[in-house]
Amino acid sequence: MKTRIHIEEVPDNIKTLEQSPVLNILLHHFNKKLNSAVRVEDFLTDMFLLEKFDDFIRIESLSWTLPLTVAPRAAPKVQELITDFKKRYWLTVRYSDKYYVEIKNKVYWERLKDPEVAIEAKKWMRKFLAAYHLVKRVFEEVHREWLKPWESKPERYFNHLTGTMDIVLNELPNPNIETIIIALLHDSIEDIRWINFTTLESIFWEYIASGVKKLSKKEIEAYYLSPYEKECMKSDMPEEFKDEIIRRAKETRQQHYFWHLKELDDNILTVKFADRIHNLRTLDGMSRSQIIKKIKETEVYFLDIAQERNPTAYKLMTAEIIKLKKFLGETDSSAAQEAKS
Repeated sequence: MKTRIHIEEVPDNIKTLEQSPVLNILLHHFNKKLNSAVRVEDFLTDMFLLEKFDDFIRIESLSWTLPLTVAPRAAPKVQELITDFKKRYWLTVRYSDKYYVEIKNKVYWERLKDPEVAIEAKKWMRKFLAAYHLVKRVFEEVHREWLKPWESKPERYFNHLTGTMDIVLNELPNPNIETIIIALLHDSIEDIRWINFTTLESIFWEYIASGVKKLSKKEIEAYYLSPYEKECMKSDMPEEFKDEIIRRAKETRQQHYFWHLKELDDNILTVKFADRIHNLRTLDGMSRSQIIKKIKETEVYFLDIAQERNPTAYKLMTAEIIKLKKFLGETDSSAAQEAKS
């Protein structure tokens, strides 16, 4: 029979990894699982190893079936110790630490004593970590070429994905893990060259992949209005003519995409609402006409369905629209005063 080591609490006076008997126990089990002989000092020269240990602790904290069990209420303290260790030695602190604890607490905390829930939580939290690190890799400078040409700023891309996820987690009601992961991946099919439905399905299962696909716009070529236009795009026609075809195709695609919002299930629709809320909050640097267009789109396509199916999202979008209209009004007043002077 396997002996279970159940860590009920972490002493408050533990400050660093080296001084922590609890973390030494975890390191012992980490080595046993990997059949290795890692020491604390090895983490200083191998960040990948430290991240593996980090993930090991978080996954174990959700498991009630393995030989080692870290009590859920102790896991955040253990994570704080690792974060402190990283800062002390100038190692990178991962934002996934913060989100991991938040998601676990909001989605699973009250039900973790149920062994079946604990196993399910472990499985889905691994999926969350996989999704987070996938989009983070796109954010990193070395993978800039993975983005399609129009997404030239990977940091903006990454911040939008985590910002959308944060709205789902902290501002909209009843977050669940599937919705959170879809939010984190919602632009991946559209914006990352090597990601498609099959890729996501193989990693995250069909529902996640299907949700991301439903939130993705089709390639623009699918919206050319006639075979003649398709031929024109392949020909030597003037660029202005081709630009007009593309403009009309984009308008058609946009209308088609928005009119199908009401067909989405509540989880996927929640992600779309969070996406729109984040868009409304991040219009800095946009022209006046672009801001007005975004407001009109929201009023025409989003507000009615949000009022009916997600009143919280409706209130948040309405509040952002009021702020934007106020900003536009103040801009108009400033321009008028400058003209007079």
